[in-house]
Amino acid sequence: MTPSLPAGGPNRRRFLSVLAAGTAMAAAGPVLTACSAPDSGSAGGSGGGAGADASTLNDLLPTYTPTNIVTPDLPGVDGPAGPTPPGFLTYPADPVRAVEGTPGAGSTFTAMTPAWWPIPPGLGSNSYYDAVNERLGATFQFNPVPGEDYGPKLSATLAASEHPDLTCIPNWDFPARFTEAVPTLFEPITEYLRGDKGAQDYPLLAGFPTTAWAFGVYGNELYGIPSQFSMFGNVTYYRKDIFDQMGLAEPTNADELLALGREVNDPDNNRWAFGDLLWDAQRMFGAPQNWRINSDGTLTNQIETEEYRAAIEWLRILYSEGLVHPDIAGGQSNGKDLFESGRMLMYADSIGAWHEALGRQLANNPDFQMQPFKPFAHDGGTPIVYGPTLPAAFLTFIKKGTPPEKVQEILRCLNLLAAPLGTQEYDLALYGAEGTHWTRGEKNAPQVTDLGRSEVTLTYGFLVGSPSVIAHVQYPGYVEALHAWQSEAAQYIDDDPKRGLHVEEPADLVGLATEYEERVKDVYRGRVDISEWDSIVASWRRDGGDRLREFYAGVFQEAGRM
Repeated sequence: MTPSLPAGGPNRRRFLSVLAAGTAMAAAGPVLTACSAPDSGSAGGSGGGAGADASTLNDLLPTYTPTNIVTPDLPGVDGPAGPTPPGFLTYPADPVRAVEGTPGAGSTFTAMTPAWWPIPPGLGSNSYYDAVNERLGATFQFNPVPGEDYGPKLSATLAASEHPDLTCIPNWDFPARFTEAVPTLFEPITEYLRGDKGAQDYPLLAGFPTTAWAFGVYGNELYGIPSQFSMFGNVTYYRKDIFDQMGLAEPTNADELLALGREVNDPDNNRWAFGDLLWDAQRMFGAPQNWRINSDGTLTNQIETEEYRAAIEWLRILYSEGLVHPDIAGGQSNGKDLFESGRMLMYADSIGAWHEALGRQLANNPDFQMQPFKPFAHDGGTPIVYGPTLPAAFLTFIKKGTPPEKVQEILRCLNLLAAPLGTQEYDLALYGAEGTHWTRGEKNAPQVTDLGRSEVTLTYGFLVGSPSVIAHVQYPGYVEALHAWQSEAAQYIDDDPKRGLHVEEPADLVGLATEYEERVKDVYRGRVDISEWDSIVASWRRDGGDRLREFYAGVFQEAGRM
């Protein structure tokens, strides 16, 4: 349960898509000047983190040790990608102390983190920072950078080797050739965290998913500390309150979804059925999220599959019949506002968008309800659900040359900050001091004070995560509904060969996906006829798709996935 990010803005949407759905790493900003160009065809580091095979990888990471400090009301459910987050129907009233003593030794550490909100008062003028630093026994001095500027600022800072003691990097802002630069910029932390010893020394850090830790591996060393974990990609939401009023049930196949759209579409009364459902349509028709490894050992890209073409043909019906809101069809992206105002009844967004919308709407519209459709396949058969390509939204790195005793002090502090729900440390890191920055409301849910709104933002939470939970108890029925949805959806998560890999594509091919996303939109939005589809796919292959196929074959082979 973390503070919500503000709605709106391109980086906001990009953040949520990564957090809940995952994206491939993009080369953001200038090349690091200290790095030489990779060999042609090199994966730039890829396996497991970047270069370690599966057997080696297990030796680099802390032994997974679940944190069972508070018993949830709704336990997580095991699925192919691991357990789903547990649910809490009331916020823990009597948090326990997770870490005895003070982990810090009086040091001061600088840290660079992003901010998609107004920058709060700085150290010396912020009682929230004072309270957390006092508990840590060390001073963390943050340099928050506006999210819009973070990528360029990060690249320039790293290129000049002027980075602070701790650098938080969003997984969409890794600079080009970053994999090669890691050993020269950052301190390896393998020796402190590996195996049972790491779990014993830093037990709360050992409660992170193993896949998230693996994401922090470069070469044969662990460098990155993960935060912000998610199991699912975007989902399609519907206005449950309006559906219930109309006596409508959830669809179980593509034909039923189309029929629903036709029934609720009412442009004369300023109401349309759909937003842009490309993400969910390709999932519904069974297209791979990225690449498919065939039984003969070859690779097929999503755009080349019959399933993807079928999804495009289905989407063309939605657009041709005027079932998509004209703002969306025209390329605008105000989907949240259209959906929450009832002008559009179905749209795709992240898991986190659910509780954010409830927070905005329930005060003025207590009947407001939304839910994601249960997973279904286009023909009513067994569905697939897209998991995130990347298992953590952020990695934090410790500056190269930091003395071992300082590295250990940092890790002790981060271990405290990784405390789970039900602990004093969790409440302090996320909300500040109880009675000063927040109070307890119904079901013990934190209610932020005016001072909390002024001083508390997500800063420490960017340096390190805590185990995911469902605990927005202030919204009636939300915890139960999301827990039930995730418990079912987790059984169908796809097996994406790209998942968890650091991939830096050849520089001249980085823009290929974006170019063809636009060409695909032209087809399903009706600007280009479907008869051109085969030509578009052939052009994709010529323009670099076949080279990407060869490149990813090397990546997946190196990672032991084919």
